[in-house]
Amino acid sequence: MVCSPIRYELFFQRHWLPIITSLPIAIYYTKIFFEKENFKSLLFVTLSLFFTTYFGSIGALQNLLMGLLIFFILNCTYYQTFLPFFKKFIKLIVVSLTLNLLLGTWTWYSIIIEYINVDYTRSYSETFSFENLRLYFGGQDILKYLFSLFNSGIFSPLVKLPDSNLLPVSSIINVVPFFAIILLFYIFHKSKSYWEYIAKFSVLIYFVHLFFCIFFGDYKNLPIFFTNLYSWHKVYPEFYFFQIVLLSFFINRIQEIKESKISSYKIANNFFFHKYFNNTCFAYIFLNFFII
Repeated sequence: MVCSPIRYELFFQRHWLPIITSLPIAIYYTKIFFEKENFKSLLFVTLSLFFTTYFGSIGALQNLLMGLLIFFILNCTYYQTFLPFFKKFIKLIVVSLTLNLLLGTWTWYSIIIEYINVDYTRSYSETFSFENLRLYFGGQDILKYLFSLFNSGIFSPLVKLPDSNLLPVSSIINVVPFFAIILLFYIFHKSKSYWEYIAKFSVLIYFVHLFFCIFFGDYKNLPIFFTNLYSWHKVYPEFYFFQIVLLSFFINRIQEIKESKISSYKIANNFFFHKYFNNTCFAYIFLNFFII
């Protein structure tokens, strides 16, 4: 988190940070629960929800459940079956959420009493309107978005350039600036394992989701229409998690890329392992530590 692109925005928003620990644990034990319904898996998923809720917030819990839903959908598409996994997933979520609620009764009691007696007003509120649920962008907006994919985390939001805000200096979309190129590589190559498949398509789903959050009006506030709680556009901690997983699989493919005679692999080899690209990566790492 200290070196990630969101260090400037989320340093003091501790309620998002538990997701970094909870999401991989919850996903791993959800997978085990799909294979064999045991109490250990249920316990670890419940503890993940508990840690996210009471050391984070309801907003963090909402994002964690969103990540689990994406995992469930991709698990079904990978195995090309739905109903058996659906029954287990509903059972897991209902039971773990119920236990999570009971374990935090001491917290909910005080919140309910306060709400009844003095009403509850959030310090920061957002609204949702179907009238604003439409695309808002122009040519310059798309240019700024594409540019932001390749400069994630390099500069602080406080940096100002004399370009009248023509191009964004600060971006938090990708965990590293060159991740968009690695994702482009994966779009044209089939996943070789279950977890590589999950990571690849989770990243694609989050990419589409964030694109809609930026350009599709009140799409980012859609959950507020149902729960009146939080929007769902701050999904960066879980988005980075899947990006890092995909990066690890790409690193494991380095030898294969270097030795393959496939034309697309040769292009990737010439790009990623060229000395200028390596120097750029080193400069990026140096900048990250220098400007923290």
